[in-house]
Amino acid sequence: MTTESGVNRRRGQAANKRVLINPQGLLLVILVAGGVLTALVGSTAFSKISDDHSLGPSSTVATTTTTTPKGTSLVDCTVQTPINNGTSTTTGVMHITVRHDLSPSASNIFIKLVEARHFDGVFVFRVLKHFVAQFGVRHEGMETLPAMDPKPTVKDKDDVHDQTLSNVRGTLSFAGGNPGTTQVFVNLGDNTRLDKENSRPFATVDDQAMMQILDQLYTGYKDGMGQVKTMKLGESAMKQQFPNMSQIQQCRVVIKAETVITTSTTTARIKA
Repeated sequence: MTTESGVNRRRGQAANKRVLINPQGLLLVILVAGGVLTALVGSTAFSKISDDHSLGPSSTVATTTTTTPKGTSLVDCTVQTPINNGTSTTTGVMHITVRHDLSPSASNIFIKLVEARHFDGVFVFRVLKHFVAQFGVRHEGMETLPAMDPKPTVKDKDDVHDQTLSNVRGTLSFAGGNPGTTQVFVNLGDNTRLDKENSRPFATVDDQAMMQILDQLYTGYKDGMGQVKTMKLGESAMKQQFPNMSQIQQCRVVIKAETVITTSTTTARIKA
């Protein structure tokens, strides 16, 4: 016959087995349930499935979650082009299809730049016939935008070894393949030689915009005519010095690619 004092004694012994004080005075609570061993030390949790003995007596499990856009995003950029030495203007819209599968880093940074209004008001400062139309440098006097977090750097380059789209007419790339420049160019002709210079396309412009807007850009301002230097003097100086230079009025994300959440788990052995 089991006495009440005997039951209480065994309960006390069982409780003592579950509560231990280590030499540093930390409380270690061990709970065993459904084959899963969970140990809580301070605020750090370690988990292990007890029937997996390949990792030793105990192990840590680290879970990493990443979010990446998948598929395509659509961006519309309104372009204003002066005619007759700036006495009048025409306006059109470039419909840009951003391919996140082609250049993940470049495409993601481009979308972030658009959302940050980086391209609003910038000049298409470099237009070379049958070659490129380049923009992305903000001139003096433009509104200071919040810093991007993280800021694009040269480290954000995509791997060119698995490039699936060449620099053909109608494609967009970052200058030098480096999103850190925040400058993009549209290929006005087939420039596959740029593939070797690490310029990896991440988007395309619709054919109608190519013919009606980009093919009509003024090409009389050659490299080295002081475009970048004049930008430091502000918008008025740019329009006075380069009256036929086109300007991006605004760029907006029309459709944003679906975001895919990926979770990876890493398990490492620790000493018992």
